[in-house]
Amino acid sequence: MNRQQWLKRLTVGDKVVRLLSGIIPIAVEVIKIEAKETHDEIICGPIGGSYVGITWVFHGRTGCEIDHDVDWDGTTKSGSYLVPPPSFYPARPATSRPEERLPTSTEA
Repeated sequence: MNRQQWLKRLTVGDKVVRLLSGIIPIAVEVIKIEAKETHDEIICGPIGGSYVGITWVFHGRTGCEIDHDVDWDGTTKSGSYLVPPPSFYPARPATSRPEERLPTSTEA
């Protein structure tokens, strides 16, 4: 499943990760999906409804954040984007064979 397919399958209540600046993961929950003229918007908030009133809006086609206060349109400019939670990815079997390990940041 590619990114656009994953975004299209999101429903209210799904847990996702907002990746801020491409490096800071923040767990959020889809609270609303709103149809616009040109695209859908995915509105997310804190998991469990804590911090009432705090929401983030993401472009339904790109998954990138829309924030007009800082000129992020979700297509050409954005500071965060949605990614699937870790549970979405299939587990890889552990291996002790060095040739099968991915290089660490010090080895790369």
